[in-house]
Amino acid sequence: MAKGNKGAKRKAYYSDSSDDDSQVKQAVPLASLENAPVRDFTDQVVKPQKSKKAMKKAKKEVTYVANEPTKTKKQLAKESLEERKAKAQKQKEIRSEKVVWRKFGRENNLFEKYYGDLWQLSKDEWKKLSESLESPPSVHFRINETFSSLSEIAKGSLDCDFNITGTIIKLPTGAEKSLHMSTVPYDPSIWKINVDAKTLRKTPSLEAVNNFIRDQALIGSVLRQESMNMLLPRFMDLQPNHNVLDLHGSGASRAAVFVERMLDSDSKEPTGVVLVNEPDAASATKAIRVVSNTVSNASNIIITTHKAEEFPEAFDESLVFDRVLCSVPCSGDGSIRKYPEKWRTWTPTTSLPYHATQVELAQKALQSLKVGGYMVYCTRSFHPIENEAVVAQILRTANGAYELVDASSFVPELKTRPGVSSWQVCKDDMTKLESFDSTSESDRRAMKLRPSMFPPAKDEIFNLDRCIRVLPHDNDTHGFFIAVIRKTCEVEQISVGPTLTHHTTALNTKKSKEVKRLGLFSPIEPQHYEQLQERYALDLEANQLMEHVKITKTRDVHFVTPAVAQMLQAYSNKLNVHKAGTAAFQIQQDAYSLLDDGLHAICPHLHERIVTVDTAQFSSLVSTKQAWIQHLAPELQSQLHDIVDGTIVLTLDESEPIQTSDRDIALIAMKRHSSITITSASHVLVRLKTLILELNVDEEEYDSMDYDE
Repeated sequence: MAKGNKGAKRKAYYSDSSDDDSQVKQAVPLASLENAPVRDFTDQVVKPQKSKKAMKKAKKEVTYVANEPTKTKKQLAKESLEERKAKAQKQKEIRSEKVVWRKFGRENNLFEKYYGDLWQLSKDEWKKLSESLESPPSVHFRINETFSSLSEIAKGSLDCDFNITGTIIKLPTGAEKSLHMSTVPYDPSIWKINVDAKTLRKTPSLEAVNNFIRDQALIGSVLRQESMNMLLPRFMDLQPNHNVLDLHGSGASRAAVFVERMLDSDSKEPTGVVLVNEPDAASATKAIRVVSNTVSNASNIIITTHKAEEFPEAFDESLVFDRVLCSVPCSGDGSIRKYPEKWRTWTPTTSLPYHATQVELAQKALQSLKVGGYMVYCTRSFHPIENEAVVAQILRTANGAYELVDASSFVPELKTRPGVSSWQVCKDDMTKLESFDSTSESDRRAMKLRPSMFPPAKDEIFNLDRCIRVLPHDNDTHGFFIAVIRKTCEVEQISVGPTLTHHTTALNTKKSKEVKRLGLFSPIEPQHYEQLQERYALDLEANQLMEHVKITKTRDVHFVTPAVAQMLQAYSNKLNVHKAGTAAFQIQQDAYSLLDDGLHAICPHLHERIVTVDTAQFSSLVSTKQAWIQHLAPELQSQLHDIVDGTIVLTLDESEPIQTSDRDIALIAMKRHSSITITSASHVLVRLKTLILELNVDEEEYDSMDYDE
């Protein structure tokens, strides 16, 4: 320490953890935590003692103080070796103690009273529920089947390389726990490790498994999410050629599972449309990044940005959706395991402000649904006012146009609880409100009360027991509510968003022919299609390629399914599309270049300008990123000799043991007169290096992955 800082004191708190609390310089309780049990370290701060009497008294106390003044080198030299060892041991003991700055109490009498009366659980089962809510959720992950070859390798590694079941580990609390890693009973594609994320990350004996999940997630062959989020597509009963709408954001995390269930049984190519709607441009940008990493062929995905209540309506019956997912904003008390502060902040009125918005969004989602189609309404909330009350209001105003489907039949192995038909509407002090008419005007304004919040009347039969509620202790998940609603006939719609008409569509189509507007998707121009066919021997039809004019005046050619092309043309400029399909080519003046984003999807449809390379030469090119053609292997030189200058695809030879059947190891390069240069982006090279490392094998014996080194 510098001489000028002799009087400086150490921070009152330090920890070996990676939490953000290590940046806190002093313990200052948050304003919102005034009534919570928060550890205060200010009484441990030692102020300099000036009097000799006080100094002698302080010497008698042998306790270690975290922020005592740092001693000079002369003072340290006077200490014996035993004294320094003893002091170091005390410091180590204090550091090893787990300090939580914002430690919330895990008790809420209102929570226990309200939900205890609602669910009528026995004392033993309520104890199990409480213990589950007080512990963080276990780690769940899923094998991504859209990468068919890589998913098979990942499955083999999980089955053969990680035998941790039965291993005993010590938890930070000092208790011991037996490890278990296997697929969950309700879905063979979802794996579970019975430890939370922090334990997985910090336990030495689990380092190999943690590295495996991390590296496979980087490649895209593993999806690490909450298990109920991965199960939602099963409740939608997705089929090939369906048009699917994920209306309320965060749909990119589910896109891979959607696409997997919509693959053609013969060609294994995506079909139909998956439209992921995000609320703003920032969320859409994140969604694009997630889809690029987790979906090998995203030709049937559209990413848009609209407020959910303003999503455009279709005028054509063929353009409405077969399936709609309505995952609405909610109070989120079902995710207490992830956000423990909700223990302290929960009240019976927490859910009331969300009810009106949830009803509006659910009704908007049903307007976009085809007759005979399914809408899945879901929340991460326990509260019936956000769940059954919303469903009841939808059925009440539909005049028989909608009906509830038994949600428990879609995933029969999942342990669920039926929906409830009666509940209480209470004030914060648990005063019960009998009906909307019995409430005062002041209570209605303060609590944002609505008649639809109250239980259905005795003569209203909605079959709410067909909804399901997932409690955390039943399947080691978060709390979840799911209702599946089938549309039986059309209802009179009240237009909320911009509605398309035949007249405006024809007008917009005419304008789009005159000028290519920035940001819009349009059919590929005939001359561009002919050039791509001539250069790459492309075997795709023209209706599977669309042009996107960017602000730089370059044009990206996107590979899309015919259903995506039809939807984009019909909606014209009514959809705020951030991405459609997968970007495969870029047109700039007379150059037609390949793009990283769509390489894996477009590669099976290219029959020229593809160069096969052996492992040694491929690894060298990945490292150097450029080479003179005369210095390459003779076989590679002969392949490049007859190719005119421009973009080429370098793919690892199929005879090499680390190449997969789907040509996952491939790069984009630029061939010039006497050299080649790798043009793939840096993040693609990082992913590719990780992939090569994962698949690298010895010629004598195959072992998919070895993480123990």
